[in-house]
Amino acid sequence: MPEFTIAQLAERTGVPPRTIRYYQSTGLLTKPTRIGKEAYYNDGHVERLQLIADMRSRRMKLSAMSAVLESDAHARNSAADWLGLDALRVAPWTETQDRSYDDAALTELLGDRRTEILDDLVAAEYLHFEEGQWHVKDFPLFKAALVLYDAGLSVSVSADLRKKLRTSLAALADELVGKVAGEAGAGYAGEGSASDLRRNLERFRAAAWEAAGHVLVQEIGRAVAEFE
Repeated sequence: MPEFTIAQLAERTGVPPRTIRYYQSTGLLTKPTRIGKEAYYNDGHVERLQLIADMRSRRMKLSAMSAVLESDAHARNSAADWLGLDALRVAPWTETQDRSYDDAALTELLGDRRTEILDDLVAAEYLHFEEGQWHVKDFPLFKAALVLYDAGLSVSVSADLRKKLRTSLAALADELVGKVAGEAGAGYAGEGSASDLRRNLERFRAAAWEAAGHVLVQEIGRAVAEFE
């Protein structure tokens, strides 16, 4: 369903309207829905612009962006895997991404891992079967378990890491959101209205997505260096 005008999309993403139109002309961004003379955009356009911004920050050329966006984002060892662009697979602002697959689709997703990993995924509650469908409770964590498995870590180990990561980050999130909420109504943070708070938290989510991953990668590098 249409949601945003081009001006609203520009305000939401920080991408100027003429840049949005340019991305459309190159095929990086899909055309909007038109109702009469008006063009409308949706959350898919927001997510794509955020992904393009991510790739631009990596100094990728337009041709490289197109190659990534046209690749099979779900394929094992795809371009998205090599670049770490998980936004190709899931919306970055969604806390959970529940998905369902029939048996053939699950086989395609797991590939040659299926026989050796399926029971472990079920036991670790990444996956369950109900009413003729395989259900993934949280796709980003499920995908992470597959990546870790390919790197040599068992599903039970990734499940333990999942639990520790969520516990640690939940406490940090409570503290950080409290600080952001406390700034609503303070100068640049707006007048303290509910809309100001929602706007600040949405922007904070975007910053957290980038910063938290960056810091975690740095700390993993430090820990590996110290371990060695």
